[in-house]
Parts: sequence; C-alpha cells; structure tokens
Amino acid sequence: NLRISILKNFSESKKRIFEELIKLLISEDNISLWDYLVYASISEEIFDKPKYERWQISTKLIRDRRLSNSQLFGAIIELGNQEMLSAALYGLRRLITENNLTKDERIFVVLTIFSNLNFNYSFRQTRINLKSNNHLNFLITLNKKLTSLINISYTSFEKFVKELDEVIDYVDLNQNQNHSHIQFYEFCRKNLTKFLNKNNNDGVVIAEVGCSREIISSQNSTNKLINLSNELKIKYVGIDIDEDIINSLERDYKAFNCEWIIGKGENILKDFKYDIAAIYLDAYDFFHEKHSDFRQKIYLDKYGEKINDETCHKVHLECAINLSKKIIKGGILGLDDTWKDNGEWKGKGTKAMEWLLKNNWKILNTENKGCILQKLES
Repeated sequence: NLRISILKNFSESKKRIFEELIKLLISEDNISLWDYLVYASISEEIFDKPKYERWQISTKLIRDRRLSNSQLFGAIIELGNQEMLSAALYGLRRLITENNLTKDERIFVVLTIFSNLNFNYSFRQTRINLKSNNHLNFLITLNKKLTSLINISYTSFEKFVKELDEVIDYVDLNQNQNHSHIQFYEFCRKNLTKFLNKNNNDGVVIAEVGCSREIISSQNSTNKLINLSNELKIKYVGIDIDEDIINSLERDYKAFNCEWIIGKGENILKDFKYDIAAIYLDAYDFFHEKHSDFRQKIYLDKYGEKINDETCHKVHLECAINLSKKIIKGGILGLDDTWKDNGEWKGKGTKAMEWLLKNNWKILNTENKGCILQKLES
C-alpha cells in the first residue's frame, strides 16, 4: 500500500521512467522475485496494465521456492484480496505443510488470511445480476467450508490439510466454467479400468504434456490427473519445458508416484519408455491477445519465438504422432483447446485432429473446447 500511494503521486513522466526501469530489470533477470510480485499486483492500478498480466505473473510465482515465509504470507493475502482463490489456498497449503507450525501459529495464519479474503465484489456483481445465482451458491457454500476449516485448524494437522485439500478441489471445480480436463478426468475415471490389468500395471502410466502453470480455478489439470493416477494405482508422468514449474510440482507432489521430465513434449514422446494408458495434451499455447510478456518468455527461451499458431499446430501434430506409438489399445487422449468451427478444426489440435481421425482414433467427447479420443485397434 505504501508503494502504491507513493507511485500514485508520481507525475506521468516519472511513472513512465519507473515502468521502463522495471521492464529493463525484468528483461535482464535483475529483479527480485518479491519485487516482481509487488509490481504485478500494482501494475493494473498504477500503470493501467491489463488484468491478465497481473494474474499470469502472480498465480505462477506463488509456486516459487525462493519466496520466504513472510513473502509467501504476504502474497497469499494479496491473492485472496484479489479473489484469486485457488492460488491463495495453494499458498496457504504451502505455508502450512512446508513449515513446522505450532497449532497457535496455524490458527493465526488461517484467521489472518481468511479475514482478508475479499468476496464483496462478487457478492455485488451477483446482486446486480452480472453474475449468476450459481455463483452466489458457490460463494455461500465456500463461506461455510472456510468456516469449517477455521474450526478444524484448532484440531490436528492431518485433518486440517485433508479439509483444505477438499476446499481447494471445491474451488477448482466450481468457481469458474469447467476446463476440458474435467471431462477427461471423469471419462478416464469411469473407463480406464476396462483396459488396465487389475494385477500388474508396471510400465503403464497416465501422462501429461504441458503441466499446470498458473494456479487458476478450473484449470488445475495436473492436480486432478495425479489424483486419478493415485486412485488407479499407476504412475503419473508430467512433461513440461519450464524447469521452474517442474521443480515446483516435484516438491508439491513428492508423496505421490510421479515422474517429472523437463523438455519439449514432441521430443520426449519419441523415446518415451512407458506404455500410456491415458494422456492429456496441453502443450504449446495457441495465439491470442492475452499472453503477457511474462508468459511469452519461456517460449522465447525454448523455441526462439513468441507464441504462434504455426508452431502450436506443428507441436501438437508431432505429439499426436509420437504418442500414438506408445499408447495401449483403448487408451485415451485428451486434447485441450481444440474445437470445430464451421466444419473445420480450430485451436491447438488443428492439424493433429486431421491426422488422428485418419489413424485409428475415434472421438468420444467434444465439450468445453476440448476433445477426448480413444485409440482403436490398428
């Protein structure tokens, strides 16, 4: 708040100089993680930056291991105040599980964070009919769950973490419109057991190309797929080009049977050593106007170019060809951000879908701009 008040009183010329300095520090990787988070949180209000830049930065950096406990605590409060609930609850889980907090410390942390959650805007939007009654029901149920979680914080650590995980799942499934991975998860949960050996699934995995990057409600596919693999008692393999994300996920899910691979999915799948029971393909992004410079950076580093549709379509086609050689008969593929428009395939799977449908795959589901397909016998 002090930084915001100081910057607000800057002249427009001083604001521009400050903004250019920040950009230079970011481009040269000379800005501290905390200062980057603070800049993201104030940039919309002070510099009239688009909202998506703030959440793309904040909901990814909350994963970073370099955040001190006090910085993580501050980031959680700000994320909750900005209604980035999934990221705030994730941060709370980190703070609780990565530190040996006493019961009194846990209660203090929980009460402080929850007292700073800001639901006023959402309630106001619902009251004037800019948000649906379903959203109002979500807020009422969430408040009940958070109250219960506060009460449980007075009891055992294990009960608290279990209840917190249930709240995180509730927010992920209900705050926003479902992402295509939810249909993929539900379909696999109901059908994969038909194709798996009940006694021995050694060497058979659930894989994901393009792991959850930003922690946004309805888009946490990695969490759902790890829970699925745990339920089915087979390994999960996560593949991503972003080393920071892979390292963070490895830390977060060290208690599960997971393997993490840093690299391009189209290359990793060529020599993949496992048989694939199901794979969720959410790799190279397709182009739209709301990719921040922060998000673009990994593409410039790994592909030498900004996000573009030509490379996006090529990457997903190569992934589709390579995974087809590794998947079991009856195996399931989820292809994110892929839909039909006037009879033509659009999005990430523009070229991949044409190839898949000519090579022994059939479509099972096309909800929420995603496709679920099944491998038939050759």
